[in-house]
Amino acid sequence: MRKNKLNLLLILLLAFVGLTSIESNDFEFTWQDENTLNSDVRISPTDPPTGQVRAIAEFEPMDAVIVRYPLGIPTEFVALLSQESPVICIVASSYEQSSAQSSFDAAGVNNDNLSYIIADTDSYWTRDYTSWFITNGDQEVSVLNFEYNRPRPNDNLFPGEFADEFDYPYYAMNIEQTGGNFMCDGYGIAASSHIAYTENSNNQTLVDNTMESYMGITDYMVVQDPNETYIDHIDCWGKFLSVDKVLIRQVATSHSQYDELEEVADMFATTNCSWGYPYEVVRVYTPNDEPYSNSLILNDRVFVPQTGGQWDDEALETYEQAMPGYTVYGVVNNTWNGWESTDALHCRTHEIPGQDMLSILHYPIWEDVQDQAVTIEARIIAHSNENIYADSTKVFYRTSPIQDWQSANMILQNEDTYSVEIGPFDQDCSIEYFIHSADESGQSEDYPYVGQEDPFTFNYHNSSSNVAPVITFDPVLEVETADLPLTITCQAIDQDDNLAEVKLFAVVNGNARMITMQEDLSQDDTFFCDWDFSEYLNETDNFVTYRINATDLAGASTQTENFTLNVEVTPNANNETELVTGILNTYPNPFHNNVSIQFSSKSNNQTISVYNIKGQLVRTIKSTAKANSLSSVNWDGRDSNGNKSATGIYYIIMDNGRTKSTKKVLLMK
Repeated sequence: MRKNKLNLLLILLLAFVGLTSIESNDFEFTWQDENTLNSDVRISPTDPPTGQVRAIAEFEPMDAVIVRYPLGIPTEFVALLSQESPVICIVASSYEQSSAQSSFDAAGVNNDNLSYIIADTDSYWTRDYTSWFITNGDQEVSVLNFEYNRPRPNDNLFPGEFADEFDYPYYAMNIEQTGGNFMCDGYGIAASSHIAYTENSNNQTLVDNTMESYMGITDYMVVQDPNETYIDHIDCWGKFLSVDKVLIRQVATSHSQYDELEEVADMFATTNCSWGYPYEVVRVYTPNDEPYSNSLILNDRVFVPQTGGQWDDEALETYEQAMPGYTVYGVVNNTWNGWESTDALHCRTHEIPGQDMLSILHYPIWEDVQDQAVTIEARIIAHSNENIYADSTKVFYRTSPIQDWQSANMILQNEDTYSVEIGPFDQDCSIEYFIHSADESGQSEDYPYVGQEDPFTFNYHNSSSNVAPVITFDPVLEVETADLPLTITCQAIDQDDNLAEVKLFAVVNGNARMITMQEDLSQDDTFFCDWDFSEYLNETDNFVTYRINATDLAGASTQTENFTLNVEVTPNANNETELVTGILNTYPNPFHNNVSIQFSSKSNNQTISVYNIKGQLVRTIKSTAKANSLSSVNWDGRDSNGNKSATGIYYIIMDNGRTKSTKKVLLMK
């Protein structure tokens, strides 16, 4: 599968001079023409599974991880994997097994979690050739093989040997694929780059129909590879973190592939996931093509390749924020075959689902619910064919993060579908919940897989108890045109903490306007807007009225009375154009080291404050710029203690005592 450019040139050279094989420090394989692939040892296709079939996602519960010796990963990483998960190691012979064991013992691998399979293979890229996994119509976890798109005959045959060794049902489809170019969500959606079609003679109908009949893939998202590298594998730039969350690499605007990566990120952000709403797109910054998306999810652990560069920590933080409840590890590879942008940790490992896995499939409640009980339903399948413990199959829920978890037993409705009603609730609240089940084989699972660490959430509204928000406001009744734009400030509080929006409604000389007020991150429950209505004014008589409206998520709203604003027109003595008060520009944005904040003010004294996305004050920058002048200050991305701030969104707020102005900037390290 994975060959760097140097290896490709070497292989072509040797083929040209008539050599028939090539041997590296780590593997040996027989060269064949890429166009013929494994023509002498092609797999034999089988009939597709009967009944309902489902492709298993990487983030589902797994029993083991498979690697190949000689290794493509550090032995220390094998030791880390073996702490909590069984490791299956492919070796070519008993002699090679002995060599592997010596290496593993020296690294501290847990032998209780180590086993071997003796089989001939050509490479250590187990991601690409060790098959995909499905559940067939009899709910058996099964091996699914495909024609491997590389001239490596032993790799091509390995899935059949694996299925025989571990007694998995075996299926094979007659299309060319590769494991690094595939990700799925477990609900019928999968994604690959364009080679899924081009390597099958661009027969899209054949590929789509085959993926559906053998894997249950009903929505196959095949996209042009945005990296435009020789490998064209999706794990070099994207990864499903869950059913509704996808990670896409991000680069600087100056990067040659910036537009292509933004296009594919926008595509996912505007596409519904299997649960019925658009994907949450998580971006990981890879300015030098770091392989951060080439990570391994193994139950509640995530292993992320590290390069030793300055963006390693930010990559780990990205995963931690996107996957609460998971333990995230950074993995360095200082061996001779260290990580590459097109070949890293994900390429050289493959998670293995157990034949006795317990599957929980559930379409979560995500839309608002009002004045009724809520039905929670799930398919719970014991692939071991053992009985599911009825008293263990529950929904755990709570009505706010500060309340204790409650539970309700789910009742079997048919062969594998369980349901229960919770509620109705006597107040507006946010409901968090997760599902738990266990069976007599010893399997026990939560869904989501990290349970209460990252539960499903929806909003509940009780119309009989809903109280409209309360607005506290000192109205401005007079203004001079020289002081425009006018900053309007109020407090808006919703007792259920479900405030939706605060708006200013105004009529200026018969012209109606509506302005959405922004939240002031420096003060709780405070909202403001900068209101400039000078374009509607005349030189003499002006009639201006306005009011404020606040609405909560249940639709309850309140509004102030209409206030009349007396406007005094103040001519400019020098007949000069007045400068607009506020932050005019932030450049560059996004920025890495420094951002210039350009502003103007009618005051001689103003404060520039920086807040993070949580509303916490990061830095205050004093300015004594002259009134009615263009000025600028710099923020170096550091907090008040001189520490470099994390990658993320920050709010710049200028306050001159009378008006406020806000701009949003993105810091990327």
